[in-house]
Amino acid sequence: IMDKWGRKRTIVPGFSLLFLAMIFMTSTALFHLPFKLFVAAYLCVTFSQGITSGNMQVMGSDLAPAKGRGQWIAVWRLVAETGSQLSPTVFALVGAFFGYVGAFGIVGFSSLSVALLVGLLIGETVGRDRGWQPEHAGESATAGLHDAEDELATGAGQPPKPTTAP
Repeated sequence: IMDKWGRKRTIVPGFSLLFLAMIFMTSTALFHLPFKLFVAAYLCVTFSQGITSGNMQVMGSDLAPAKGRGQWIAVWRLVAETGSQLSPTVFALVGAFFGYVGAFGIVGFSSLSVALLVGLLIGETVGRDRGWQPEHAGESATAGLHDAEDELATGAGQPPKPTTAP
């Protein structure tokens, strides 16, 4: 989806949907809505997480500079993993002090902030020049495979057969 429609056109709606789903989840806790609506909210959250999963990793690799790409990705992943590790603790602490309404609300507004940051501050990264080209740019991925098949069929590329001494 991201390669076809663009990173921003996937990330912004995905995180906006996650925001709305979390507000829906918050409403089920705040207004003591029936369990069926809680399940519906849960399914909306799961669907939106499916849309957004992996997006930030792809965005990070798209934004990586040509020089120091490995270090950039390492720091990008460190920040992401730190958030992944702290998120349950923050959710539990907010839930303990403010209930599930506050905890789901924090996650929802965090999702909205991601959608706004990506939507307003980061340009589209699909199709931009990244400053590097693969070694054999423009060649078919199977070109080498067909060459090897041709060599096997014609006998070319085979090691010479051992000769016997006279």
